[in-house]
Amino acid sequence: MDRTCFLLRPFRDDDVEAFARIGSLQFPETPRTADEIRHYRELLGLPPQIRYEVAVEERSSGRMVAEGELGSSPHSFDPKRLWAYVTVDPEFERLGIGRALGDHLVHEARRREVRFLMAGARLNHPRALRFLQRSGFVEKRRTWRSVLEVASAPLESIPNRTDDLAREDIELTTLAEEGADRPEVRDGVYRLSVEASRDVPRVGVYTPVSRASFVAAHLEGPGVLPDAFFLAKCGHEYLGLSNLEKLAALPATLIQAFTGTHPAWRRRGIALELKRRGVAYARRQGFKSIQTFNDSLNEPMWSINRRLGYQRQNEWLEGELSLVP
Repeated sequence: MDRTCFLLRPFRDDDVEAFARIGSLQFPETPRTADEIRHYRELLGLPPQIRYEVAVEERSSGRMVAEGELGSSPHSFDPKRLWAYVTVDPEFERLGIGRALGDHLVHEARRREVRFLMAGARLNHPRALRFLQRSGFVEKRRTWRSVLEVASAPLESIPNRTDDLAREDIELTTLAEEGADRPEVRDGVYRLSVEASRDVPRVGVYTPVSRASFVAAHLEGPGVLPDAFFLAKCGHEYLGLSNLEKLAALPATLIQAFTGTHPAWRRRGIALELKRRGVAYARRQGFKSIQTFNDSLNEPMWSINRRLGYQRQNEWLEGELSLVP
């Protein structure tokens, strides 16, 4: 990167609009509005989470043309294991900006005495893959965006298990029916999320997010749809959830967020039934597609998604760089 043309500086609040534009250019399948980005940046900046952001500015125009960040994982908080992200405006690629940002983040991680640095690159982005390889990152998993075309989903071949589950005193409901603002409902859904997330395959050790962070992200976030937040319960205990969220920039698309079942209630087909209900909801409401993310460490969830008709797209390699002396 030519330092006479470009300035590396701290990321500012007024950079969010430019960051949203660059992100939408790089990832048109999952664009985020500036308001959505502000909301989630605020969540990721809450203690004890770690967040460090820098920007690259074109000196002649003052335009922000790239963003880089180090951050902790909310569900696997470890100040000695951080994630690195780099996003460059396509118009300014091949100028060494991405490489300069990557080198800067590795240097910053070493300065902070981070032991392990995580980063990812799309398989169809050879320059990013070369950076990971040259820097010494070792592959840990593959992740991919999965897309379901709602009209072609094979719902007719997936049995409705409502009656079977009812015979086990398991009731199927939604956040809207339960009351999204009721404290006891929020407490119960949060407790379920914590227990269902404990053994989700991941790189690092599981750490639950706080109740406040969970509520802000999943019960009050800009994409929350209470009538598409499907729940299973027995009595007053919630034992399964699967929530769909909306994307402001893609009104015909839904995001399949978290799906999980309490460990004590698994192997009853609860997760599949909740996800089946989600697809049926999308069809009734006229949505064209549902997107989600899967990874190579979680074959059971990918198996359920395949059965529903999800197709694998946009694969990423995620690697780990050891900074231990």
